[in-house]
Amino acid sequence: MVYGNHSEKGSRPTIQDHLALHVSWLHGNELTVSDQSEHAGPKAPRQIRVLVKDDVIAVELRQQRHDGSYYVQRQQIALTWTACHYGGKRLWFICPTRHCERRIGTLFLSDDNVFRCRHCLKLAYASQRQTIEDRAAHSANHIRRRLGWAPGILSPVGGKPKGMHQKTFNKLVAKHDDFAATVLCHISACRNELGNL
Repeated sequence: MVYGNHSEKGSRPTIQDHLALHVSWLHGNELTVSDQSEHAGPKAPRQIRVLVKDDVIAVELRQQRHDGSYYVQRQQIALTWTACHYGGKRLWFICPTRHCERRIGTLFLSDDNVFRCRHCLKLAYASQRQTIEDRAAHSANHIRRRLGWAPGILSPVGGKPKGMHQKTFNKLVAKHDDFAATVLCHISACRNELGNL
């Protein structure tokens, strides 16, 4: 499936393009996140240290420069709690961007090495970039998994799973066939376009 590239004209970067800090990771007093793989890209390795205090966290970003020395940037992010319906409380970040201050569960590292919410960074989800054909292929594979069939619309179809009602099975097969037809029509149209070149 093609999800797009944020360098395409008019498209937004996705949350997968940025290092994330999830509020659910804050269980103890300290947290260290290393960023040396997919998120780092061509940049030097980064290490993020988070110290948890009562209603605020102190984030320290250490990034190695090309000469071997370290650049250190510090940021404080406020925390808040909300009551849950069945007791207890839920922890949230408060977006540190001025005029935003949303209650948010995940913050993302921006290009200027500051954590912000996805709204402030104008980040999209990868699923928002999927074409109709991508969504159809994804939905067909989801149905195939539910039916216990091998993935891929060109893989052979299987039988009805044990315990599933015949009516449910028939509905799922009909949906699967519709999704597969959408993908195959797109492939056929692309093939015709290539043949006309």
